Amino acid sequence: MAQASIRIEETAQAVIPCPCGCAALHEQHDGVVHFAQGGGHFRALLMREPAGEPSIWLSITTRGPAHDPQDWLVTLHGDAEGARIEDPGASPIALPASYAGRQLQREELMAMAGVPGFYFACFDALLEQHSRMRDFLRE
Repeated sequence: MAQASIRIEETAQAVIPCPCGCAALHEQHDGVVHFAQGGGHFRALLMREPAGEPSIWLSITTRGPAHDPQDWLVTLHGDAEGARIEDPGASPIALPASYAGRQLQREELMAMAGVPGFYFACFDALLEQHSRMRDFLRE
């Protein structure tokens, strides 16, 4: 799917305490991902480790394909160099207790022909269209 066909809508932002319990605060951004076949939601956590480069954890929830019509949750972790699909359990983003969809593991998603490219395109669209993402990675 071409990045141009993905539109990002920002809906909320907050500053939250680090999930690990340290004293750090991180930006959390929520929104909607619009694309030709429908839409989904995203939550991004902008993190900077004390001795590290800035990075973005991203959770994207979309509807699965016709043969698996429940919601899919895909997790990415990226920096200025690019993004990588990760297992949801590695993410510091907290899911609502009520989330009932599938949390796709990295290995499962990477085995689906053409599917990872769509989620990488979503990450790229966020960098291009979101008011904060690209600037954060350049700080």
